[in-house]
Amino acid sequence: MTDLDSIAEGIRANLIGKNAARDKAVNISRDLIRACSMCIRAAHRDEWGEAERLLNEARRVANEIVSTVQPYPDLYYSDR
Repeated sequence: MTDLDSIAEGIRANLIGKNAARDKAVNISRDLIRACSMCIRAAHRDEWGEAERLLNEARRVANEIVSTVQPYPDLYYSDR
């Protein structure tokens, strides 16, 4: 394998990992949206214990998203 081939393979591996992280973050973000939505509904119904539980779940899911994309700065700092 030439130097150029090994460089290309490294780039390819990075892009595959980045794409997998992005896909996982998108899927997990649906869980975050769901937890936030349910938390708001619980708060509107004055179910504060349930709202707090769902807020903690939303925090956990948000932290999971961060840990998924943190190895890729262009995903971590992306606003889209």
